[in-house]
Amino acid sequence: MQAVIRACQEGLPCTPVVCITDRACEAVAHAPLWHVLDRKSYATTAAFSDDVLTVLQENQIDLALLTFNSLLEGQVLEAYRHRLLNYHPSLLPAFTGFKARYRALASGSTIGGGTLHFVDDGVDTGPVVAQWAVPLLPDDTPSSYGDRQFALGVQATLQALRWIVAGRVIVENGRVRIEGADYDTLPINPSEP
Repeated sequence: MQAVIRACQEGLPCTPVVCITDRACEAVAHAPLWHVLDRKSYATTAAFSDDVLTVLQENQIDLALLTFNSLLEGQVLEAYRHRLLNYHPSLLPAFTGFKARYRALASGSTIGGGTLHFVDDGVDTGPVVAQWAVPLLPDDTPSSYGDRQFALGVQATLQALRWIVAGRVIVENGRVRIEGADYDTLPINPSEP
């Protein structure tokens, strides 16, 4: 959240309006307006999703960047189709769902990373906007791997926001295409030429 706010202050042509969290966290200290919707206090995912939709609509939000550990369902998915951008800490389709970073470390994989994707009605199955690769080192801990993964993820997120704001993100047949992007790059793919 802090990196997005700073980027907006430095010229990213969008305005962070509201931070919705599913638990108390550091992000609320940086947000201009925030809502903590404690997922554990909701009887159903549908009720939680309805309140997320209400907050988005009441604040006239055009795009939501999601990093929380809660699923969404129902009307919010249709009302915000291709406007809910999820930050997932694995190279999808590997390690969907919760605790992805821990499962990547436990798997013995040598490459990890992250994915930005639009949310759909599946679990981490929406169209991929960008991915980034990070080596998984033999002595990695969740913290050391997470720090490297997050540093590239911030770069990828800011780039994706620039693409979306510029109208360069096209979703066709369940796949994302970024107009003018370079698809032959690492560690973040796609990227600017």
